[in-house]
Amino acid sequence: MARELFQAVQAAESNADLLIQEAQKSARELLKATEAEITENERKAALEQRAATQRMLDEKRESVRARLAASHPETLRKQEESLAQARARLDGAAKRIAERVWNDGNR
Repeated sequence: MARELFQAVQAAESNADLLIQEAQKSARELLKATEAEITENERKAALEQRAATQRMLDEKRESVRARLAASHPETLRKQEESLAQARARLDGAAKRIAERVWNDGNR
């Protein structure tokens, strides 16, 4: 009777060990699958963030291009105005330089 009881306890312990090993294996597999899923989710999130950042940069780039295109005629007008003013003063400046050289000679 004691021997049968001892064998029953040993069988139960052996069965419990097998259950523990199976549970550990199952837990490792679950952990591995979870880590793989987390890695995949992080990769997808990074790709989405990169795409969103690129879209934002493209929008800003287009906005700046539009502003530059809109201000281009005004910028050209101001440049032409400045150039015309410089051309108007050119004759006078050349005349003053020539007079100064003529009057001061080779000092």
